[in-house]
Amino acid sequence: MPTLAKQIVDENAAGVNPTLNFKGFAVGNPFTTVYSGIPASLDTYWGHQLVAKPTWDKYTKDCVNSKRPNIEECELLFLQMYKQTGDLNPYALDYPVCVEDKIAAKGRMQRNWFLHHQLGANASPEMRRAVGLPLKGTEAYEPCEEDYATTYLNLPEVKAAIHVKSDVKWNACSYTLKYDPLDGKNSMVPIYQYLIDGGFGLNILVYSGDDDSVCATIGTQSWIWDMGYEVEGQMWQTYVVNDQTAGYITKWTNTKLGFVTVHGAGHEVPAYTPEIALDLWIKYLNGEWTNA
Repeated sequence: MPTLAKQIVDENAAGVNPTLNFKGFAVGNPFTTVYSGIPASLDTYWGHQLVAKPTWDKYTKDCVNSKRPNIEECELLFLQMYKQTGDLNPYALDYPVCVEDKIAAKGRMQRNWFLHHQLGANASPEMRRAVGLPLKGTEAYEPCEEDYATTYLNLPEVKAAIHVKSDVKWNACSYTLKYDPLDGKNSMVPIYQYLIDGGFGLNILVYSGDDDSVCATIGTQSWIWDMGYEVEGQMWQTYVVNDQTAGYITKWTNTKLGFVTVHGAGHEVPAYTPEIALDLWIKYLNGEWTNA
């Protein structure tokens, strides 16, 4: 999203037609820096008390604080911690998993997606075998909704109604699309700073469901505060939906940048807390989150 935003403002500034009436963007649980990926996931496992202290202590000693960590040893320690978390959904740690998935033998749908794309690109063959990869919540939440949607979208009458070719098979996640693993090493922070400091007047909202471990809230906190913008007035203030704490809001002065956490939501905030997500979206459109 930040790179697309930069493309738009740059082409607008260059006079490329048509000029887009671009006012800003909201991004949820973003993978922004190297830390906000797997390292933040592990810190979240520990913060949720999903791994044993001896394992965690060895990981922090040998892999975090060591000047020369042994990659193979650290990979094995990561694998130990991942196995210790059990059959949880990494995208929403405290929510039930779908037990109807056809890929249940390899793990639940989102768990398997996480393994394939987050770990698979850089994992050794030994690690891929160990976690089962091929070598080449709460109210209103339905853990199997992706299965239901996939079944529905593959119905012949649905394909015909939406003008999709009959031989196309819909899948919630692609297992054939390949990403360049080096892209994950490119920090998006300079692009955020460019968009904020460039005088484009964009309303930028970063929001984070705090039950996600894949792109964890701790990962977002690690970079968004370190950009160095000044906070006046609203720093980590509680906001309420239906008389319940929904999360925390921070605004940075003279930036039109806001950061909102969504308490109890997983990676896809609207799927887990739809009412809070709607409230968040309306307030974003009204400028309530981004005008300090």
